[in-house]
Amino acid sequence: MLPIKFAKMLMLMSGLYAGLAIPGSAQTFDTSGNSKLNGDYFVRQVITTNLDSSTSAIGQAFSITGIMTFDGQGNYAFQGQLLDSTKAGGATAFSTSGTYSVESNGMAQIQDPLPNSKDVEYGAVSGVGPSSIVASATEGAYTDVFVAIQAGSGATNSSLDGSYAVGFIDFLKANASQVRDGYYTLTSTGNGSLGSVSVNGAMANQNSANVTQTFPGVTYSITSANGAGTLTYPTAATPLTALVSGQKTLYVSADGSLLLGGDPNGFDLIMGIKSLSGPAANSMYQGTYYNAALENDASKLAAGDNSIDSFWGSTLALGSQGARGRPQPGLVRRDD
Repeated sequence: MLPIKFAKMLMLMSGLYAGLAIPGSAQTFDTSGNSKLNGDYFVRQVITTNLDSSTSAIGQAFSITGIMTFDGQGNYAFQGQLLDSTKAGGATAFSTSGTYSVESNGMAQIQDPLPNSKDVEYGAVSGVGPSSIVASATEGAYTDVFVAIQAGSGATNSSLDGSYAVGFIDFLKANASQVRDGYYTLTSTGNGSLGSVSVNGAMANQNSANVTQTFPGVTYSITSANGAGTLTYPTAATPLTALVSGQKTLYVSADGSLLLGGDPNGFDLIMGIKSLSGPAANSMYQGTYYNAALENDASKLAAGDNSIDSFWGSTLALGSQGARGRPQPGLVRRDD
């Protein structure tokens, strides 16, 4: 099985600072919190569908990269790129519009942006700290994860400053049997250079063994005032044996504390959070955190069996080495 440490890391980072109350029922969404979503958000979404019922082989995968603009009244417009694993030629320009609803406590549902999709992304908007969204579709045709962070203005390379804890998952070439995940630290002084980066992770096609790989000369460039840019690793001569490779789209949140990205021509998700400036304590992890994830259990890969699932829910952290899962009724997990 791929390291569970990343799956948990991604869920917690995706639910950043989302100290939201949980309603007694998730059967009906109101719209009293729609104004919580207003303005431009960077979006990365990875979708798997048409999964083989016994092996979870991916029949079709999509990735979406771009900007979703919310009007604060229940409508959004999206501009970006769409990659479809069944079509040649790589990612193409993509625009669409849709609707969303946010309850007073931040729970959210967003119409899936894929063309002709009838799925709904369920999740939440962060309640305190940097504004972010995490969601997943669990009730329809797609198994996916959706993450968004608020775009800013006046961003430059210096907006990425300090250390960031980063996690990733990558369905390389839309192949469940080549999925890889991992985590690493990025340290920036704001000049575009990240130096050598040591990445810890595992690759399903390499027996899911824990490995550490070092990538020299990693760089980034913030090319747009809203915080969009690129993150570039050395291009691997043999991508099947590399945890990461090549150039990714990189987004920096408005306050510089969150990173989001992925390859527009791939099916990966990168999520980062700025590291603490001082020592950590159990009491810091306290309150309700919403989370979502797209996972692949590769523990039975030798028998030709993967197990892809997606879910969303919440965790109540007690601040004392304890936590309780708080899934929402009827909207929790999809297993294929």
